[in-house]
Amino acid sequence: MSSELAVAAGAIVALIAAPYLAGLSVSAPERGTRDWWRPRRTTRRRCVVTAAVGVLLAALAGVATGWTASWPAYLVLALLGTVLVLVDAEHHRLPDRVTAPTAVAGVVLFAVAAAVEGTWSQLSRVALAAVVVFAVFYLFALISPRGVGLGDVKLTALLAGYLAWFGWLTVIGGIAGGLLLAGVASILALISGHASRTTPVPLGPFLITAALLVAALCS
Repeated sequence: MSSELAVAAGAIVALIAAPYLAGLSVSAPERGTRDWWRPRRTTRRRCVVTAAVGVLLAALAGVATGWTASWPAYLVLALLGTVLVLVDAEHHRLPDRVTAPTAVAGVVLFAVAAAVEGTWSQLSRVALAAVVVFAVFYLFALISPRGVGLGDVKLTALLAGYLAWFGWLTVIGGIAGGLLLAGVASILALISGHASRTTPVPLGPFLITAALLVAALCS
């Protein structure tokens, strides 16, 4: 019952927020704009796609946490993760102006959850996982800057922190799962002729989806 309530509530919130998130996916990538947080007018099709992605991610978040103190943190990840999925798929960018608030909200909401549940060790693991994964992927970016961008580095660190709430195996599974999905998608696109070996692959959609899926499976 706990998971069903969290899934239903998350889906409702995602549907209500979909028009704003759709507009935000247009304004967030705009460089040099100060009012990026004010969503731009967008199409009905974009709103529908945003709602579909948002409901899916919010549902996975609800399954992962159930109706617990960590649910708000994961709901924020699902909602802002929806914006990151759309922006990265369209522009091959993961704007700091979306990633950073997601990270800050995660820190604050996980701290509240730790205080409510008395699980301070989990909060420590969240911070450590984010630092470790950031360092590892920053090294990857230095070695292969065309394969891994700084936006990907920051996103993997962010997701590692969220996944660490459930344990180190969830961190490994979530990040590895995202890379695996991206690899499979690249191979399929190459075989079908929709991409070449030099075509860049947006990692964000695969990393975010895999992170929430693995969190849901491991809950």
